[in-house]
Amino acid sequence: LYNVFKSGVLIQPNIPNYTVAALPATAATGQLAFASNGRKPGEGGGAGTGITVFFNSATGTWFTTLGVVVTV
Repeated sequence: LYNVFKSGVLIQPNIPNYTVAALPATAATGQLAFASNGRKPGEGGGAGTGITVFFNSATGTWFTTLGVVVTV
């Protein structure tokens, strides 16, 4: 997945979309995904509106782009 500039506009790739429970158990380090029910800061349990996440293969864990383990 690469970002591309076209006519001065940043074109970002589509990333896979999963619920937190459906995030793959394994992926390449740095693989991006969107956790559709993941929580942003301030969202209550079970009330997540989604957040971008990345995979760390050294720990086998998906983290939010804020550096915390993704939660529902």
